[in-house]
Amino acid sequence: MALNVKLSEFRTRVRYWSDASTGGTSDHYASAEVDYRINKSIEALYDLLVQARGHEFYSATSAPIAVTSGVGSYPLPADFYQLVSVLLSASSQIYDVPTWTNRQKSQLLNDGISGGGGDPASLRYRVKATSLQFLPTPTGTGWTFTLDYIPRFTELIGPDDAFDGVNGWEEWAVLDCAMGMLAKDSDTEVYQMLGMKKAEVEARIKRLAPDRDAEHPERVQDVLGDFAGSDYGRGRRTTW
Repeated sequence: MALNVKLSEFRTRVRYWSDASTGGTSDHYASAEVDYRINKSIEALYDLLVQARGHEFYSATSAPIAVTSGVGSYPLPADFYQLVSVLLSASSQIYDVPTWTNRQKSQLLNDGISGGGGDPASLRYRVKATSLQFLPTPTGTGWTFTLDYIPRFTELIGPDDAFDGVNGWEEWAVLDCAMGMLAKDSDTEVYQMLGMKKAEVEARIKRLAPDRDAEHPERVQDVLGDFAGSDYGRGRRTTW
């Protein structure tokens, strides 16, 4: 369940910590600067949680892409940040599309010349700048790719805009922001105290965030498709 924390709450908590022993040092900060610092700290926390992965906290976005026969490159969604998976729906079947590496590129191009683009299980993808490129170039009709991806962090602007702190982990961003304000005011003692608190929260995030589903941890995946003669090596289900 989400623990949404509003921007107005972030403002209050940041000012509390940055005022802890200075008698109101943060009062001279304009609201725009406080909001900017808060958003930059939340952005860093967002990256920390994304990096922790496990069962992703921010990967609820899916985007369907209709396949055009003979077209191998498709633009990524405007809010795209990191890709989680690519599925292909073709001929009433669902295929898990693996990535291709530069070492595989020549073979995949040759597969395309020999008609491999019509075989859903032969397709591979790669993120290239702002597009998703497939090899061999798909030639099927009625196919649909579905991207599951982590969107970019959206800045909090209005006082009621909120960020999901998951389990109180937004405190990392609060402390990080307060530390930046104190560093600017050269309050070394309180800065060091908040740094220790921030390290405690960060250690908790790194310890717990990757294991969101404690009963079913992440499993081994065959990323090279070494199981010759099986569907695992041809783009179907690759996690077991």
